[in-house]
Amino acid sequence: MNIDKEIDQLVDIIGDEVKQLAAREPHGLYEPIRYILSQGGKRLRPLLALLTYRAFCPEGAVEEVAPVMKAVETFHNFTLIHDDIMDDAPMRRGEPTVYKKWGANVGILSGDAMLVEAYRCLESIRPEYLGQIFSLFNTMADAICRGQQYDLEFETTQLSSLTIGSYLRMISLKTSALFRGSMVMGATVAGASVEDREHIARAAELMGLAFQIMDDYLDVYGEAKFGKRKGGDIIDRKKTWLLLRLYECDPRRAEEALAIESEADRIASVTNLYEQWNIHAEALKQVDQYTEAALEELRALSVDTSALEHIISTLTGRAV
Repeated sequence: MNIDKEIDQLVDIIGDEVKQLAAREPHGLYEPIRYILSQGGKRLRPLLALLTYRAFCPEGAVEEVAPVMKAVETFHNFTLIHDDIMDDAPMRRGEPTVYKKWGANVGILSGDAMLVEAYRCLESIRPEYLGQIFSLFNTMADAICRGQQYDLEFETTQLSSLTIGSYLRMISLKTSALFRGSMVMGATVAGASVEDREHIARAAELMGLAFQIMDDYLDVYGEAKFGKRKGGDIIDRKKTWLLLRLYECDPRRAEEALAIESEADRIASVTNLYEQWNIHAEALKQVDQYTEAALEELRALSVDTSALEHIISTLTGRAV
């Protein structure tokens, strides 16, 4: 499979959707939608839907899976608009957020319109798959909303009341669910069996866990980019996998480090504790374990999953 060719098709499909939305009225409702969809991003979720479809249906027409691709990308960006309002986030992908550019009211309304548009995209699914796809999409959307609520509750919950297990449950809903929905819907419109779709769902679940833990790691040890601050999670005292693991090892010093007023000193102190307790290495080991388990689920399939394996390995082993 030529992944570059598939990506080119994906870009064209999303580009056509953006053009159609940009032509709608009122301009004030649809311009923020065009704005966020035109910023690019990784287009990861529709790519996973496309590559999963291709694994089961190598010669199939891309039009069969295009509604799923457009729906998951539109839905994902809808969640980002609302996330940015809740987080009071000024920047995304190196540009002002919809919320900062147009205000909360426009952000809420344009986000709502994107949710409606995501469902509209699914209307062109072949009738024999439509019921299954709507059920999968609703399950995915419900999980993401629940995950976001748990994430909000984490912000005001004491570290002593949280565990890594509760964190993994939260990111399974907030992060893995969209990967799982994208891939399983791609497999569904390709006519994959129930057993094969179960393997795909488990692979996506594990990939999502690896992806989020790697994201937590890169916040501390990666390069600052796209308007993000290096160590931003520590500055915000965000409960990440690394912080929860540190609290398991050394609760007193973890609390002391987080209480430091200076942001630079707080980052330095928490990072130093991560290294004293080898938390950074543990995080990478956890990522490797989840990634390998995801790949094993794909290898259990009777179809060629090399393109999916490549994407998953690349995403969960992103360069530091």
